[in-house]
Amino acid sequence: MESIGPHNKDNSDSGKSSKEKDEYSLFTNYSLLSHIAVRLHDKVPRATHNKGGVGHPRAFTGRDIVTTIQTLIQHLTIDHDPSLSDRYFALQIARSLHDQLFFRADEGRMLEDGIEEVFMLYDERGDEPNVGLERAELPTGVVTLLTHCYSPSCSKTETEVPCYAFSCPKRKKELPEPTVCPIAVHVPLRQKNRNFRTIGSNESTKALNEFPQCEIERHEIITHLIDTEEQYIMDLDLVESVFLEPLRAANPPVIPDNQVAGFTNHVFRNVLELRDLSRQFLEALYARHRKQQPVIRRIGDIFMNAVADFCSAYPTYIAHHMNAEERLRDELERNQEFKFFLERCSMKSLQHGQLGHPDLRHLLSRPSDQLEKYPAFLDSILEKTEEENPDVEFLKEAIQTMAGLRRFVQLRAFQAAMGRGPSRRWEWHDLVSREFREILPYKEVKRQSVIFELIKGEIAYVKDLQNIKMMYVNPLRSSVPPIIPQDRLERFIDDVFHNYWDLYEHHHRLLERLFEVQRNEHPCVISITAAMQDAALNFHNAYLEYISNYPIAAYKIDNEITNNPAFGAFVERQIRHQDSHRFVMKDFINRPIPRLERYEQLLREIMNSSPEGHSDHSDLPSVIKAITSVRAAADPGFRDATVKVDLWGYSANLVFKHGETFDVDLFDKKRQLIHSGKLLGQPDSKLEWNGWSELFVLLLDNYLVITKPKEKDGVTKYNVHRRPIPLKDLSLINFTDLPISSQRHASLLQGTENDSRFIYPMTINDGRSAGGSYTMYAESSESRVEWREKLAHALAMRGDLENVDQD
Repeated sequence: MESIGPHNKDNSDSGKSSKEKDEYSLFTNYSLLSHIAVRLHDKVPRATHNKGGVGHPRAFTGRDIVTTIQTLIQHLTIDHDPSLSDRYFALQIARSLHDQLFFRADEGRMLEDGIEEVFMLYDERGDEPNVGLERAELPTGVVTLLTHCYSPSCSKTETEVPCYAFSCPKRKKELPEPTVCPIAVHVPLRQKNRNFRTIGSNESTKALNEFPQCEIERHEIITHLIDTEEQYIMDLDLVESVFLEPLRAANPPVIPDNQVAGFTNHVFRNVLELRDLSRQFLEALYARHRKQQPVIRRIGDIFMNAVADFCSAYPTYIAHHMNAEERLRDELERNQEFKFFLERCSMKSLQHGQLGHPDLRHLLSRPSDQLEKYPAFLDSILEKTEEENPDVEFLKEAIQTMAGLRRFVQLRAFQAAMGRGPSRRWEWHDLVSREFREILPYKEVKRQSVIFELIKGEIAYVKDLQNIKMMYVNPLRSSVPPIIPQDRLERFIDDVFHNYWDLYEHHHRLLERLFEVQRNEHPCVISITAAMQDAALNFHNAYLEYISNYPIAAYKIDNEITNNPAFGAFVERQIRHQDSHRFVMKDFINRPIPRLERYEQLLREIMNSSPEGHSDHSDLPSVIKAITSVRAAADPGFRDATVKVDLWGYSANLVFKHGETFDVDLFDKKRQLIHSGKLLGQPDSKLEWNGWSELFVLLLDNYLVITKPKEKDGVTKYNVHRRPIPLKDLSLINFTDLPISSQRHASLLQGTENDSRFIYPMTINDGRSAGGSYTMYAESSESRVEWREKLAHALAMRGDLENVDQD
């Protein structure tokens, strides 16, 4: 979740003027739950709260939440109904926020207006507010009792008198009575083991009195850890018994049979494996207590063994948790039967007095919560452990191992998110501890940041290539009625998108290799040269083909938008797609071209930041050269395609004189535009203001076409001035005459080269019976020389072609 607001140290508005407060409140609507959430995030006081001997930094109690909400809405409750100022109303709002996972409880219990339970915001973990299980959206809902009256005639000043509307908020209303849920008796799992002496028994308490106070406190923290682990396992049991098994056995099915397996794997993933690992961890704690009772003298080694097992399971689950939430939310939105099914399961669980929180979204977030609790437990246990206790070293090592696991989990979450949600703003330093960064040289920190930027950019690039398919190709093929007629749809898709999927497959493989390197070497990646070298050699031909086709793709898009209003509306509509980032269609099509240049820039930065003697200094230049060669090799094809597109544009805008037609065959695949440009000609009349006619001349490999351009409504039309001259009938007469003044009626003068006051004549001859010589004028000496060379080259090509044809 992105930062919702500032974190004021004193959590008050004491530093703000009343005017600033009024302006802030002007944009806040407290009848919307999301607005209350924003203000609560800013205002609720954080502190380090201790529970069971474990410190929870940046935490708050249920009373803190209720008090903050009551303070925020107090002026509204008085205006609407004085009875609403009761704290119970604020408690109901707080519970709504809790149900939507805006904050989490240490024990996962229902929020009460008291100081017994400790809560934390989901986007704040420990001492690092920006590190945690981030939210993609704010809680939503309407607090109907705080809404304004819908009647425009209702007075906003006479707060005591309601208007005629039956539902006017000024009418006194009573809040519904609190919902009372069955309360089950908590029986710790350890008490079910008959051979296990309970930690809280009288016999154990007497024995504890013989130990120092710090050992007793250490024991209490470990007891609290066991309680927490038991509750966690029971919550995961609920996932299986209340939701997963009934979903699989539902008859009739609430999700189609052919989709149930995929849905459960996507949403629940390996949650049962996490439960089994926690059971093993808990059994190890039980066994250690039986062996070392009345107190556990060594626990760090148990944690180290547990973390070794957690490393294979927790990263997989938590990394895909955001995807699981999205899949669950999508199913709830489009499948009402599934929504009712979850509600029935939750109610049935409460009616049978089962323990835990029966909300599926809450239960699925429990593994992330639990993993965040272990470091706090370890720190608290270490703090109460005497220096001479051998467990100190085990605990320190366990703390470091757990910190590494948490960082690795966050890395996997970054990779799995694929640029979605708040992780798209993460940088390398967000995934590395401050202590680790401080021991690295400045150049190495920069190097790692650039490597991370390259990988992050690759994620965005691969996602955009995938979006071409999801946002454009698939909708065009499936649209009813068709946006583009079916008889030319596939041709259009090939012309516009061409081999984009080949690029996607190349870069998807590259991204997987980069992810693998990152997972194996994080937080300090040694080198990505091998992955980049392999990719540069493999995607060479795919880029040559794609880049050479780009001018054609751009032309086809513009032409279709101009001639097909349905397609134009489709392109405009897709700009508002959630994954478009406000890019237009041509931005996606152009995406691969600047990506190559970006590789070169980033790889040079990595090389320059590498320490002396690093292999990147010798290996990266060949990778950069390989990528540069792709761009260089693609240039000729890009230019040829540009010429072809220009020919298509000229063909569409050539205008012949009335009653006259002439086919210069511009759509021939072999047609070449050898040269084109502006020249001047003798005026047809005295209406030319400067005395000269502006010409635009096209030199093709078969004709010389002389036109007069005319722009209207942003479109340039080329009016054919003389009938196109076949090259076989064209000859060059004179390209060496002295320049003449560009001002009409001026005498012949000797001008300096490139003098803008002079123009340079060039005379050609049309050998057809109705032809004859014709003089045009170039605006510089260099231009005339270039035209002579291009004309001579075109005539030579034509002669060679005719000789080949004769042979």
